[in-house]
Amino acid sequence: MDDRLLGVAFDTSGNAFAVGIVKHADGGADFSPAVVKFLPTGEIDTTFGNNGVAVVPAVVGQGSNFRGIGVQSTGKIVIAGTVPATVGLPNDRDVGVIRLNADGKSLDSTFAPGSATPGVRVIDLAQGNAPTTDGGLPTARDDQYGLNIQPGDDKIIVVGAQRRTGGTDTDFAVIRLNANGTNDPTFSGDGVFTLDIDQLNVSARRATVLADGGGVVVSGYVPGSTSPFAPTRPVLFKLTSAGELDPSFGPDGGGIYSEPVLSAVTEIYGIAQQGARFVTAGYGKSDPANAVPTDVVSLRFGSSGTLDRSYATDGYALVKFTPNASNGRAVTVLGDNRIVIVGNGQATAGDSDGFVAILSENGRPDTTFGAEGRRTYNLGGKGDQFADIARFGNRLAIVGFSATLDAGNENGYALFLTVP
Repeated sequence: MDDRLLGVAFDTSGNAFAVGIVKHADGGADFSPAVVKFLPTGEIDTTFGNNGVAVVPAVVGQGSNFRGIGVQSTGKIVIAGTVPATVGLPNDRDVGVIRLNADGKSLDSTFAPGSATPGVRVIDLAQGNAPTTDGGLPTARDDQYGLNIQPGDDKIIVVGAQRRTGGTDTDFAVIRLNANGTNDPTFSGDGVFTLDIDQLNVSARRATVLADGGGVVVSGYVPGSTSPFAPTRPVLFKLTSAGELDPSFGPDGGGIYSEPVLSAVTEIYGIAQQGARFVTAGYGKSDPANAVPTDVVSLRFGSSGTLDRSYATDGYALVKFTPNASNGRAVTVLGDNRIVIVGNGQATAGDSDGFVAILSENGRPDTTFGAEGRRTYNLGGKGDQFADIARFGNRLAIVGFSATLDAGNENGYALFLTVP
């Protein structure tokens, strides 16, 4: 079975919910989203769904991928991912948002009123384009990565991308839905905000929702070019609660940070608040040579959206698995402002393990946690990784998967840690 856990969230009682995908047992190419519930003890709650796992059969298809999850104040579980488009090109994708009842035994039929399948909202942001056979035109289609539940009103924020209107590249797309799954017209006019960065194919990742209706900060990155060489750049932008770029954010006051940090690649995957500041997790490198491995990169930004150069070394911290590659996937901040990053690192060339790294408030390795501030976890495969992290007090829930790199043999994993 090709099973992966890709996202995790806590409810207000300390139960953890993990979302991912499961491949059909019949050996076909279709995938279904699945949710697993863990009790505060870390044990699977066998009363949830079918023996602890809720497999959602309503949206299936080759290319389905679910990694967004959040729990509303009612206890109902919202998940988001990409699903095959029902119209258009065979390789086109749409955004799927699904709500399960708190017991995981059924979809919530009150969610997404008027949809073809009660409990399931399929959002077609834009029609995808077909790639050229010579590789000159990449596929541009709807995508999803992050999901947040807005505190106070249970509105749903989905972070992804869509094909640019009139173009063949992708733009950032931030969707805000009402708690019941309908578009929120008070956000960017129709519930969808889009952002073009230099007509490049953006990689949209995650968001953090600010308290007291302060808006949302979204992360991702855009590619550089090879001729002439330009680095891959991190992207951070802030939207007001009305779904507009915040003019007080960013180096030039345009609401956006999109400047090179490392000289070759700097990518942002995860983002978390650290008081009034923002810390990130991703990866990058200073040498554009393909043979040079990547390192985990964490950036810190001030509340105004400028790089905080007092953090670690000139605004960025590195977690290295020298001489092999490592990638950061998600981040959270502890109550004492220490930073926890998860991802994957190569213990040896071609053999990747999951890792957890803890940095001090200012980006230095916390050696009380482990040598060089990190611990690695061999999940049994050659392509192991941790994909997401959530915090409840001093408890951490971390999810990922073990991959043998052979088709048809992947397993989802969850790790629970209590940090002092």
